[in-house]
Amino acid sequence: GMGGGGKTTLAQYAYGDKRVEKYFHSRVWICASDDINVMRIAGVILGPPVTNRVDEISQLEKLDFLEGILKEELKGKRFLLVLDDVESIEWTTRFAAIKSGQKGSKIVITARREEVVDEEVRRNKIFLEGLKGDDFCLFFRKCAFGDEDPDKHLELQRIGKEVAEKLKGLPLAAKVVGGLLQANLDGGHWRNILRSELWELAEDPYDIMPSSRLGYQHLPSHLQWCFPYCAFF
Repeated sequence: GMGGGGKTTLAQYAYGDKRVEKYFHSRVWICASDDINVMRIAGVILGPPVTNRVDEISQLEKLDFLEGILKEELKGKRFLLVLDDVESIEWTTRFAAIKSGQKGSKIVITARREEVVDEEVRRNKIFLEGLKGDDFCLFFRKCAFGDEDPDKHLELQRIGKEVAEKLKGLPLAAKVVGGLLQANLDGGHWRNILRSELWELAEDPYDIMPSSRLGYQHLPSHLQWCFPYCAFF
């Protein structure tokens, strides 16, 4: 599904469910948007003491060594592996070790594009399209008004309805923009959000970036500096 549609949130609910926790011997969550490989998997599952032992050997020997340890570690265990925000189909060639897991083991993948998973995985896909109709309106209203009674702000409700149409049912966009609106329940502030030129920067109808940029633009300057600082890492 599209960015901001709730893929990661849905996967987090499943990952943290008590029944899931009890069923699997091992659970691993990896943010896969940058790079996913045996080294990262091993680092998460086995921990630094094991991965540090192989720093002195060649890259090829290192991968073979870690893959062997992973096979032993996962052998006979039911495990859950979540790869969040996968952007490349290359991941399918990198996990021979996890095939040694016990029957019932699962891999959950979140991705924006179908092309990053193979045909077998696509047969088991769940496509998230965002919230629809009244569900989205109720959610956005809660984000925009918080504990305030919307019926006391009829003009803001009208403006908010126009803003909501720009968000295309995306829950993350509703949270970001709704939070901006809730910060100042003033008609002028809400109209500024509605008329912002940033809405015109959307590359497609479901682009989350205009909402994100609005959120950034309205941050206090001392918090804006956190973004370029964190970008270094």
